[in-house]
Amino acid sequence: MAKTQKRLLSLKTLHDFRYLAILVLIFAAEMTIWAVLNQKGLGDQDFVGWRVWLLASVVITVFSGIHFYDLKAMEWVYAGALAPWLIAAASIIVFGFIQMNLHFLSIEWFFICVLFSFTLQVISIFILLVINKP
Repeated sequence: MAKTQKRLLSLKTLHDFRYLAILVLIFAAEMTIWAVLNQKGLGDQDFVGWRVWLLASVVITVFSGIHFYDLKAMEWVYAGALAPWLIAAASIIVFGFIQMNLHFLSIEWFFICVLFSFTLQVISIFILLVINKP
């Protein structure tokens, strides 16, 4: 009986923090790709900037978890982190179809998407914080 209650409690905890899991997955994927690019010599070739952005992603994630735990519209908390990647995918498809090649893609596209991902996430958190102010 206690094992069943413990399992239900862990499932409830996972369900409560599902929005943070998605946010962590987005930022973890960005930081992992950036680290691999740095190791291959294609990124900014030092891990100083990477460490700063890693710290920023942890701060943004913790801030989201603290301030938006009881919010009803949790789907919008990670919309800022996901939106640049969806926009980039759509624009790459359109530009690639128009030019009939993908030679326009560069490493700057990735860094622009990472920057917009962090920036739009902070903006969306700020907007939700202002809208839901008691």
